[in-house]
Amino acid sequence: MRSIEDRRKGSRLSALVVAIPVLAACAPYHATDNPAPAVPVASAFVGTSGPAPLPERFWTSFGSPGLEQAVDAALSGNFTLHAAWARLAQADASATIAGAPRYPMLDAATNGRLQRQVLPFDRPGGNSTLAQSFVASLGASYEVDLWQRIGSAARAAALDRDAVRDDLEALAITLAAEVSERWFDLARARAAKALMQQQLETSEQVLGVVVARYEAGQTSGLDVSQQQQLVSGTRARLQLVVGAEATSLNQLAVLTGRSPGQFAADAGAELSSLPPLPTAGIPSELLQRRPDLRAAQRRVAAADHRIAEAVADRYPALRLGAEGSLLAQRSDFVSQALTPLWNLVAGLTAPIFDGNRRAAEVERRDAVLAERVSLYAQAVLNALNEVENALVLERQQVLYIEDVTLQLVAAHRAVEQSRERYDSGLTDFLPVLTAIVSAQSTEQALLDARRQLVSYRIQLCRALGGAWTQGLQPASPSPQDES
Repeated sequence: MRSIEDRRKGSRLSALVVAIPVLAACAPYHATDNPAPAVPVASAFVGTSGPAPLPERFWTSFGSPGLEQAVDAALSGNFTLHAAWARLAQADASATIAGAPRYPMLDAATNGRLQRQVLPFDRPGGNSTLAQSFVASLGASYEVDLWQRIGSAARAAALDRDAVRDDLEALAITLAAEVSERWFDLARARAAKALMQQQLETSEQVLGVVVARYEAGQTSGLDVSQQQQLVSGTRARLQLVVGAEATSLNQLAVLTGRSPGQFAADAGAELSSLPPLPTAGIPSELLQRRPDLRAAQRRVAAADHRIAEAVADRYPALRLGAEGSLLAQRSDFVSQALTPLWNLVAGLTAPIFDGNRRAAEVERRDAVLAERVSLYAQAVLNALNEVENALVLERQQVLYIEDVTLQLVAAHRAVEQSRERYDSGLTDFLPVLTAIVSAQSTEQALLDARRQLVSYRIQLCRALGGAWTQGLQPASPSPQDES
């Protein structure tokens, strides 16, 4: 039967086993995993949105297969995005490292020794002895997380890892928007080139008429010089548009992970009509739809958990250890022996005086939390502002295009009427020149306005975010085939 002392030891051990989980649940500071923003969020957007649902992959709503291929190529080939994947791998490893102390640590060790000792006297068989020994040991150590110090650190690292993933998703949305912008820059350049070629052709025809009238003595050389100036100016601007087309192609190449000059786009790059205005939903949905807001929220929670870690570090720490070993030894005096050894260790460490280091660390982390809270609130305000601005700017841009279209109709009518009066000899060439310049400027203004309208739509889609990024998977950087 077990002795009374053995039963007492067993009772104390059982009490310790029961007490450890209870103590581990006693966290002196309770952190929040899903903090609310420190600013009120309105129940609806002020700007008027449309009834159409927002496509998850917003660039597909523009009806351009070439744009869809360019965005897909960027999501798989962009090196900035590859770097973000590498940062996520680093954060994942850091989270694993931070969570490792939650589990016991096991270490194995072996040690062998061969020793010859010279004896100071003669004896049969020689005056030296040879001793051999070998030790194999297995040690375990574990810190009981009494105050959730280790758990808080692990949770903070996991939140930081998730925030890095959110940063990656925000970068993917930005990248898709950037590719879309550059694609429509290309479309605008090609449309402007076609427009200026048409304007140049029209201006050269008018120049031919003016030269003929000048040779017939029906007009002055000033009229010829003015029209020649218009032709030369149009030809000069055409060269700039050709350069803009080339730089847009180069930018698309870099965004998709290619060298400049290695991106080709067919004639599908054009300014098409926009799809219906998507619904903006309710402002609170942005907190989940926008990965940058999710990242800001997670960093607030991570900072809160790090306060819990710092507070717990001011309390005693309980560390347990165990070691078992086998000792084998043999010498001229001792025969082969295999000796098992073991020991158990429990230590309680409590801080007494540290020069106020731990208290200052709690204060520092409190300040970090206050900073993160403010950054989160500002990010929410910026997100709401981006949506509101995109809604109002697109609405006003539509009205602006309607007015410019009416202005262009009137400008074309003025060109016709001034040319009729000029051909009839009722006026000089200056009204014709003025009307042509005005009409061509209005045509270019209308083209720029249509391009800007597309940009406002891209800004709105980017500001609304989306869940499509949650399915992103890393891709190995490799040369891409030309699209």
